[in-house]
Amino acid sequence: MFKRMMTPFTKKLIFTLLSLSFFLVLHLLFTHHFNYPTQLSPMLYPGLTILLMVLHLLIACLLFMRVYCDSKRFYLVAIASGFMGSALIMTGTLASFPAWFTNQAAGGGNYNDAAIFMLFRHVILASMCSCTALLYALRARIDGTIMRLTCLFWVIGATLLLMTLGYLYSSYNPMLSVVLIDDYSLSWQALWQNKIAYLMIAMWFASLALIIHFSHLKNLLWLGLAILCVGDIGTLIIMLSDAHTNSLAWFYSRIFETVSALIILLVLLCDVFQLYQRSYHKYQISYHNSLHDTLSGLYNRRFFI
Repeated sequence: MFKRMMTPFTKKLIFTLLSLSFFLVLHLLFTHHFNYPTQLSPMLYPGLTILLMVLHLLIACLLFMRVYCDSKRFYLVAIASGFMGSALIMTGTLASFPAWFTNQAAGGGNYNDAAIFMLFRHVILASMCSCTALLYALRARIDGTIMRLTCLFWVIGATLLLMTLGYLYSSYNPMLSVVLIDDYSLSWQALWQNKIAYLMIAMWFASLALIIHFSHLKNLLWLGLAILCVGDIGTLIIMLSDAHTNSLAWFYSRIFETVSALIILLVLLCDVFQLYQRSYHKYQISYHNSLHDTLSGLYNRRFFI
């Protein structure tokens, strides 16, 4: 009875309500306990960045193993590549603040580089989410080995290209540059506040729409990808709420993103547990059938040997 009531529209409505509730609860918890950025430890942001990098690496490994174990889930290779690229480009964020890992003052660092790496990390994840939804919609046409290798080449190539662009636009390369944060006033520039942030939010909304449209959130994996989109939309909205990087919004956005990654990891672990349950159930049925007659249910000759 319950399954009959879970129509695609009902699933979308429940997902929307749960997402809004999650965002509201996290917002109330954070704003209730912290009112000023001085209440937060200076090592909170780098600690959360390292944790987020490790979580994205774990998620990428789980997704790649999922594709390896079940070739029908080849479409997940796109988002697995996106999480791997996101984890690798976060090394640039950590390198932008060498004072985090030395005895220097905790305030020094290149905030503009951190913002550039954050921007390209969002571009990688959003584009790979959209690519995953499109690969799922076209999964019947990419069943051959050549087509899959071609798709794999383009997915990994696009991820590497976006990662390279991120490093080229940072201070590591003087030929290309973009200013998102003024390192003196620690304030977001108009380019971010008026254009890029809204383009990124639109990108994530497009990815969420593609995921819901093609998958109908039919299993936990798609639910996890939808949570990723909602979490990153919330992260960008939080960052837009304040014009300065030394405010609560800078810490709050990373906390929100880390919690979202933890939820995705939990969803993937639940999916692995469900696979184990199905596999064990099939094993029990096979073992029972090997010792019992299929018609009468009595023990067969193999049981007495």
